[in-house]
Amino acid sequence: MTFLNFFKMKTTILKSIATLLVAVSMAAAAYAKISTPRIFSDNMILQRDMPVKIWGTADPNAMVNVDFGNQNVSVKSDGWGFWTATFAPMPACKTPRDIVISENGSISKTIRDVLVGEVWVLGGQSNMEWTLSGSPKLLNDVKARADYPQIRYFRQYGLMDYSNGPKSDVNDSGKWLTLSKGANFGVCSAVGFLFAEILSKDLDMPVGLIQTAVGGTSMTAWISKNNFECSDYLKKFKADYNAAMAKYDYNKAIADWNSQNEAYKKACAEAKKAGKPAPEMPFKLRYCKPNPETCYDTFRSPSGHFNTKVAPLGKFGVRGVLWYQGEADAQGDSLKNFRSTFSAVVKSWRENFGKKDMPFFWVQLPSFNSNWGDVRMAQMLCLNDIKNGGMVCSIDTGEKNDIHPKDKAPVATRMANLVLQKVYGKNVNAVAPIVNRVEYEGNVADVYFNTFGKALVQKGDLKGFEIKVGGKWIKPQAELMGFRARLTLPKGTPANTIDGVRYLYAGWSAPDVSLFDTEGIPVAPFISDRANSTPVK
Repeated sequence: MTFLNFFKMKTTILKSIATLLVAVSMAAAAYAKISTPRIFSDNMILQRDMPVKIWGTADPNAMVNVDFGNQNVSVKSDGWGFWTATFAPMPACKTPRDIVISENGSISKTIRDVLVGEVWVLGGQSNMEWTLSGSPKLLNDVKARADYPQIRYFRQYGLMDYSNGPKSDVNDSGKWLTLSKGANFGVCSAVGFLFAEILSKDLDMPVGLIQTAVGGTSMTAWISKNNFECSDYLKKFKADYNAAMAKYDYNKAIADWNSQNEAYKKACAEAKKAGKPAPEMPFKLRYCKPNPETCYDTFRSPSGHFNTKVAPLGKFGVRGVLWYQGEADAQGDSLKNFRSTFSAVVKSWRENFGKKDMPFFWVQLPSFNSNWGDVRMAQMLCLNDIKNGGMVCSIDTGEKNDIHPKDKAPVATRMANLVLQKVYGKNVNAVAPIVNRVEYEGNVADVYFNTFGKALVQKGDLKGFEIKVGGKWIKPQAELMGFRARLTLPKGTPANTIDGVRYLYAGWSAPDVSLFDTEGIPVAPFISDRANSTPVK
């Protein structure tokens, strides 16, 4: 080997070593870069007046420093690189500030435009998910008046998300949006935004909303794995699911789905060729593509959406939850077990956020051409089960033939007022009058109401009541007497015993709403039976 060749070979080896060292250095730097879940991103809002946890990953055993406002917290990551910094409770702050995170003395990540205020989680189905863009008139009204840099919205999509175990982060759609100068209003939950608008003005502070709701979902999708032990119904649901999973053939399921999808495409092509509109895509093709992890559709698969949209938020500080759901559980065994299942949902979410008494408020289903009488009663009886919570009555709202009423303002306003009263101690009233007891005596039934200190107001004829006589429901004579309604057999009816009472039990009941309190809150619908009635406490 000549000296020249030896020199060239040595130079090549040195260059290779240098390149390798640079690559190793870059890889180490990339690995060491601070990472945080998507809930920690620009434009976020932190919860005031409670300890604030910020967490993420770094290089194993690294010193991590988190600086925000007048607090500076240093922690050491563990052997896997995980770290959590805890800040002392902070007052509300409208002034945007940055969270600066350093690793081993070098700034690694900056989260900009961070406010401190009140943070609420939005849960449930499509009526909570329903965006302002879905109600054009409402959206135009909002844009005309709205510039709210103090309201922030954490958006996350994922209609068909599923995981059989809790995720550490939401999917990559998750990010905080500012709601100012007309920007981003269209993608914001209508109920959520209108709630935040009232809350922010009344409290004079920033309000953050975290969207988790998914249209069409049953409560089983929002319960943590451990809480399927809460009732016999949930135990059986999980056992049936496990049995179905043992037989699940994903390859066959996806082949069948693909075959149906091809048939649909062919039908569309034939319709186009014939100059006809394309047929509507079947629900299962649009929303139920088979998932290798679950044999059920993701709308009801146990824990699926809890694991992907709620569990990743676990340590994040929030004030409470607003829940608008029930349509998917308004029939069959799920309806029969509505109360215990809803209690399991609330328990799951409270455990997840580490607050056993976290405020939890829900919307009773509105008027709609449906069979929702029993589910509304179950939702009202949940007041006996769920402490530190409350229910919004919406029976005077809704649309007869549309499950998605466009006017979300009444629900949002009542929700905001209920929260202002129950959580923030404001002198407002949003608690719906509810039936307290029914006293039967022959052909007379006296219905007593708990009005929470307000008088009852009758608007128009006293309608909406029915009495059960001889196994049939008929309209009674009704008279308002202070805090009770006296119901008697209609004139000309043979003497008989009244065995039950119900009020606004029909699905579409809005035209018959006739009892309110002095604040305009309607009396909540109910059904009671002489032999088996449960009072609402």
